[in-house]
Amino acid sequence: IDAIREMDGFVAQVAAMDMVITVSNTTVHVAGALGIPTMLLVPFNRARQWYWLRASSDCKWYPSVKYVYQSADGTWTQALSECRAALQQFVQAATTRAAG
Repeated sequence: IDAIREMDGFVAQVAAMDMVITVSNTTVHVAGALGIPTMLLVPFNRARQWYWLRASSDCKWYPSVKYVYQSADGTWTQALSECRAALQQFVQAATTRAAG
């Protein structure tokens, strides 16, 4: 789906997701607007947008979006480890809800 030319289809795809892990792009805005749990990977320095702020892990614009900051320029190891742990926790919670 072309997110620019087929916005309805793109939004439908995002709406079907249980969780989103993304960088700053249209996907984070759509997921946030839909209230889908989202983890936004924010670069340490370069290309960091002012609106992703740096004060906390909570997004002021979309309550379902959590920031995961790159700890140093050039390495994503820590941020991806945080995403992995959060995703495992999310899956475990969903599995528990489904079972019970």
